[in-house]
Amino acid sequence: MHSKYLSNSVSLFATIIILAFTNISMANDLPTVRVGVLSYGTINWEIDTIKHHELDKKLGINVEAVKLTTKNAAAIALQGKAVDVILTDLFWVIKQGGKFKMHPTHKLSGGLYAKAINTQVNDINTLGVAGGANDKNLLVYKAYLKKKNQSLTSELKYGAPPLLNEMMLTGKIDGLINFWHYNARLDASGFHNVLTTQSMLTTLNIKSEVPLLGWVFHRDFVDGAHEQLQRFIKASQQAKKLLLNQHADDWARLKPKMKAKSEKEYLALIQHYPSTIITDEKTEIEASAKQLFDEIKGLKDQNLFQDDELFPQNLFID
Repeated sequence: MHSKYLSNSVSLFATIIILAFTNISMANDLPTVRVGVLSYGTINWEIDTIKHHELDKKLGINVEAVKLTTKNAAAIALQGKAVDVILTDLFWVIKQGGKFKMHPTHKLSGGLYAKAINTQVNDINTLGVAGGANDKNLLVYKAYLKKKNQSLTSELKYGAPPLLNEMMLTGKIDGLINFWHYNARLDASGFHNVLTTQSMLTTLNIKSEVPLLGWVFHRDFVDGAHEQLQRFIKASQQAKKLLLNQHADDWARLKPKMKAKSEKEYLALIQHYPSTIITDEKTEIEASAKQLFDEIKGLKDQNLFQDDELFPQNLFID
C-alpha cells in the first residue's frame, strides 16, 4: 500500500515537473518584442499591466522590457536594432526622415501653470520649461502668441521636471510648462492650468488631437514582423483600457511606481491619465500633426525644423 502511494506521488510530481517545463518552454517559444523603456517613465505602468495580466502571452507574444537610462539611449537602441520599439515623440520621428513608423498613443496636453487661477500670460515674468527650447508645448505657446499678435516676454528657465516643480512651490518661477504627470502633482498642490494646450490649439484652428508620443518601430521590423507588431499594439491598447477604466486593483499595484508624495497626488495622477490618451481617428490626428508641423516651421525663432524639411509620407501605422 505504502509502495503504491509512493509510486503515485512520484508519478504526480513528475507530471507537475513536466508541465512546468512545458509551460516555460511554451513561453520561451513565443516571439519576443523588445521594448526599450526608460526606468523612470510612466510607460512602465502600462508595461507592468501587460505583464501582470499576461496580455502579451494571451496574444501569442512575449513583451520584454529593456531598461534604458536616457531618451538618447533609447533612440540609439532603436537605431541599432537592439530593441524593436520605443515610446518617443512625434517630432523626433519626423526628424529621422522616414526611417521609422509610429503608432500614436499619447496626445499633446497640459498647458501653462501658475499659482493664481486668474494669471494672465503678461503676468508671468519667469517661465519654467521642462522639455528645453524644443519642448512641444513651448512651441505651441509661441505659435499661440504669434496668432494673438503677442510676444513672449517671460524669461525662460529650463530644467528637470521635479526641479521646476520645486521652483514653482517655492515661488522662484511664476509659471511652468511641464510634463503631464508633473502637472498632476501641481494640481494636487493647488496650482492652476491658466492656459490649456487645448485652448492654444483651438486658437491655431487645430481641431483634432495632436499626437505627442507613440510606439515607434524601425521600418524593417514593420515589414518583417508585422503580425508581432499588431499583437503588441493590441496588448498595449488592452492595458490602456484597464487603466482608463480606473480599476482599483491595477492602480493600487502601480502605486509604488507612481512615487506619489500624498494620497491627493496619487489620485491626481489617476485622474490626469485619461486626458493624455489619444481617442481620435488616424486620419484626424495625422491632419492635426501636419498642421502643427507647419505652424512650428513658421516660427522665426524655432530651430527644430529646416525650411526644406517635409512631413514624412505614411508615417503612422494603420
